[in-house]
Amino acid sequence: MYHDLISCRFVTVFLTLLIALEAKGLGQTTSPKTPLPEDTDLGEATGLAPVNDAKKATIATPAPEERSWSPLRGLSGRGSLIFQGRYIRKPKETEAHLSGPLIEMGLASDYKPTEKIAVFGEGRLFYDHDLLGHRNQGFLDQGGIRLRPVDQMLFVIGKERNRRSPGLLLSPSDFLHSSQSPPGLREDRSGVWQVRTSLQLENHSIDAIHLPIADVGLNGMPAKGGGGGNALRYFGRFPTGIDLGLEMARLKGDLLGGAFTQVMIAQVYKVYLEVGVDREKAANSYLLGTSYEGLADTLVRFEYYESEAGWSQKSPFFQDHKYAIVSLSLAEIKNEFNLTDTLVKSLETEDLVHVLRGEWIFSSWQTAGLSTTHIVRDQGYQWQALGDWKLSF
Repeated sequence: MYHDLISCRFVTVFLTLLIALEAKGLGQTTSPKTPLPEDTDLGEATGLAPVNDAKKATIATPAPEERSWSPLRGLSGRGSLIFQGRYIRKPKETEAHLSGPLIEMGLASDYKPTEKIAVFGEGRLFYDHDLLGHRNQGFLDQGGIRLRPVDQMLFVIGKERNRRSPGLLLSPSDFLHSSQSPPGLREDRSGVWQVRTSLQLENHSIDAIHLPIADVGLNGMPAKGGGGGNALRYFGRFPTGIDLGLEMARLKGDLLGGAFTQVMIAQVYKVYLEVGVDREKAANSYLLGTSYEGLADTLVRFEYYESEAGWSQKSPFFQDHKYAIVSLSLAEIKNEFNLTDTLVKSLETEDLVHVLRGEWIFSSWQTAGLSTTHIVRDQGYQWQALGDWKLSF
């Protein structure tokens, strides 16, 4: 009971602060007539939330975007080819392990025969010498049809990722896309099989989502089993710059609720809060974060995450309940280099994950990268380095 009282006061104080900021107009960043960004095509994975606008997307995934091609009218696409090798040092072992190669090809396309119809698809084909045993493996990230009979209505059928919450790695308020890759690494673009109906007004949107598929196989296609459930989402952008998101879902018989709010202060600092409620497990989760966005090529974020159920369902390396998350992203250093540094530290034990990535953009279509991951916990591996070479087309 004492823990619930503290959590309630924590949320109340934050919301009171937002109301005070709104009254003083400190969150004013956009004109009241500035419309919400519409659902995009190839970039649909980033959704409507302004935290994932063009500037943040560039910093969070600093590698150059894949080139677009358009051989036919209404058809556009992009692709990439990645070669990767691993160096792994496991705990309690004296010798390191070299792994590879991993070869991955990614393709994404949109076909818009008219302004009201769009067919989209995105997938990967990869070969992993160690994990797949000399076998090729394909995976469908997204694919389906979008219909827009009028400007305010959108219907989507297929597999889609439409993330709106502001959390860096975890989003307690978003049950469909609750996790995201660390900054600098490949964006998680794997979607959810759904039928979505959206009402999109100037500063508000409402989504009614039916999830016919509960589980997917290793190739991203539907697996055997029952339906997933239903969800209802709301997103609003208010004239003072305060954003509000609400979500309610029944997934596999479990009733879930979530909410997030975010505000810009002095057009430099962003403060956000996410809350998630799981009725069946009687477990709540919270995320409080802030970011500095005063420079176009720099992004600094601090987050506090707490879950009564622990983080064990999100990652096999964590079993604790309270974590601090720190991230620094520097884009286009001397117009050639990108650097991201992310630390996740338990506030209860010595567990931590440290991800450091550097990239060299040596042409408009070639990028070389090196990522290191240090894990303090006696599971899997303790230190890993990944080297990769990416070709975009």
